[in-house]
Amino acid sequence: MLEIKKFSKREPSAWDQFVLNHPHATLYHLIGWRKVIAQSYSYRDLYLVAKEGKKIVAIFPGFIVRGKVTSLPFCNYGGILDNDLKARQSILNWLKKNFRSVELREIQRSKKIKNQSPEFVTSILDLKPGKEKILADLSKKIRRRIRRAEKSQFEIRLGKKNLSDFYVLYQKNMRRLGTPGHSLKFFEKIFEIFPGKSEIIGVYKKDQMLAGAFLFFFKKNLVDLWAASDKRFSPQFANLYLYWKMICFGCEKKFESLDFGRSTLNSGVHDFKKRWGAKTIPLNYLTFDQVKSASWRGNKKFFSFFWSKLPLFIANKIGPKIRRFIP
Repeated sequence: MLEIKKFSKREPSAWDQFVLNHPHATLYHLIGWRKVIAQSYSYRDLYLVAKEGKKIVAIFPGFIVRGKVTSLPFCNYGGILDNDLKARQSILNWLKKNFRSVELREIQRSKKIKNQSPEFVTSILDLKPGKEKILADLSKKIRRRIRRAEKSQFEIRLGKKNLSDFYVLYQKNMRRLGTPGHSLKFFEKIFEIFPGKSEIIGVYKKDQMLAGAFLFFFKKNLVDLWAASDKRFSPQFANLYLYWKMICFGCEKKFESLDFGRSTLNSGVHDFKKRWGAKTIPLNYLTFDQVKSASWRGNKKFFSFFWSKLPLFIANKIGPKIRRFIP
């Protein structure tokens, strides 16, 4: 008999064993995100398991944000991870029965499933051919820019010690994009809870980080969680050089794929990722509402414009406090 129950915090290894053995699992299904998000934003978690006897057949990582269950807030994807549709539907039924609003953020696993939210995609590059083949397949324009960047005396630095430099770039980037950023504590928690699974890669010149990325290692996948760059150095192609060095790092460490992260379909960012040969994967963002909930989408453009014009020191100070309301 199938049973749905809340997952005990005393059994983290059982949860991660299911995740690590599942072919469709993502890094956000790992139990560690329960601590990262709860300790950074004080949300109430809702982690569910579906069991047949003692065997786990499905899991659901989620948090309750203003009465709405989201899997997962602040994350590109998450959602239900199941062994069969029956287990998936059982968890969905439980959620709908106990909550008036549920949001799932998932990677589309089958072409038979109609994508409900074509707004967002992720871009994944196959690293198995190796960096020489990947470079050869790039356009002449990108190869030429990589060669120009290599002549700029850039230095590549790796390590957690570069977090503070990256965070400065990240704050500027988020203000420019019109979105409040995470606190430094949020990033520190990821390093703390996932030791050996994260890395900061930075492009430096004279001890100044020009572009950087926060990378995460999951199984044989290298994931670009956040990236930021100083636009003043765009003419020197520092950001492009960062992505090329990410590819080189992934190939050298024997990762099989590089997930460039979420972007809006057909946006400039999405187009940039496609130029590296990355495959576009739709993201299904499904919302089940029993009541009509308020949406801030209508005011999003105005808010983004307003936020991008704030003095940087003000945006940096109040941004993390506001970010908890924009999961």
